[in-house]
Amino acid sequence: MLTHVCHGELEQGISEDLEDYRLSLSDELRVLLDRYTLEDVALKVV
Repeated sequence: MLTHVCHGELEQGISEDLEDYRLSLSDELRVLLDRYTLEDVALKVV
């Protein structure tokens, strides 16, 4: 399932998780990640 990130709380939660992940990266990898923007999110449904 692929969805656009436009649902208030969902968008905020994903953005916060992504920022936590970003802060855990080394400086070199953080620079690479900063080139991207969050547009869509894929969810695994089983």
